[in-house]
Amino acid sequence: MKPLRKYLIAIVAVTLWGGFSYAYIGVEDGSSGLSILGLLHAIFIIPGGFIFHVVKGSHSNADIPVMAGISWFVYVLVSVLVVKCVCIFRKNINRSKSNDGSNV
Repeated sequence: MKPLRKYLIAIVAVTLWGGFSYAYIGVEDGSSGLSILGLLHAIFIIPGGFIFHVVKGSHSNADIPVMAGISWFVYVLVSVLVVKCVCIFRKNINRSKSNDGSNV
């Protein structure tokens, strides 16, 4: 599989997660504890919430879409870096297997 396709799969996965999280805003209030879906939503919003809190200091419910956008960007960046590291790691493993220990 070409690296571009791997990057696209990672970006689509994060986008689907972000779409679910954005659609799930306000569905669960957390009064009876978070369900698995609420937990997935909360984990998605965390990076945007932290960055928004550091930059602005406080936020309201109207800022949640901005936090979701920031979180999407952070998770896309992380997923692309993970795919890049895995590609480099696989290339190095395959290179060491092709040497068959002749460099030892």
